Amino acid sequence: MQFLHRILGTWMLEVDAYISLTEGARTRFTESLLPPDKVHVLGNFLPTESAASPVPPQGPALFLGRLEEAKGLRTLLRVWERDGDRLMPLVIAGNGPLAGEVRAASAKNPRIRYAGFCRQGEIQSLLTGASILLLPSECCEGFPMTLLEARAAGRPVLASRTASLEELIDSGRDGWLAEPAQPGDWAERLRALVQAPEALVSAGAQA
Repeated sequence: MQFLHRILGTWMLEVDAYISLTEGARTRFTESLLPPDKVHVLGNFLPTESAASPVPPQGPALFLGRLEEAKGLRTLLRVWERDGDRLMPLVIAGNGPLAGEVRAASAKNPRIRYAGFCRQGEIQSLLTGASILLLPSECCEGFPMTLLEARAAGRPVLASRTASLEELIDSGRDGWLAEPAQPGDWAERLRALVQAPEALVSAGAQA
């Protein structure tokens, strides 16, 4: 079907405009197929404005999303298994294929709490109590809504150094980046933040 539409020129002739979530995605689209003048960048947004609050420097780190390997969840579990006693507590909220592993890890490690599936009001409460949001994705993200929710709450983000997330986070200002699937790098960056909680507060004010 894709080949047929290329032959017919559907993408060039029959579509007036395309929306890309990030500039990086726009570049990939225009390099592979689409005419540059038809591709426009429009990031995700929240339907309502949330009130930001000061970062609690002693608050837990928060993972919020689908519990699957592509989201980097196993990287976080390895970090807290090895270095949990030197880090802030970790709260994991969501559901998915790795829910059983998360339950087992939380039962074994008192520094990990599994909050399960949460609705919007519960998510806001978790963000308000957290000191940082973690986005350890090992897949190609678009424009994660959790990143927007964290910023709306005034929370900094530690994310994987992937093309899209690197574009969305000003490392050292409103968040930080770590190498995907590298527990050692994640542990090192989190230990540094535990030792300098003022950096969390400062980055949260810029989120």
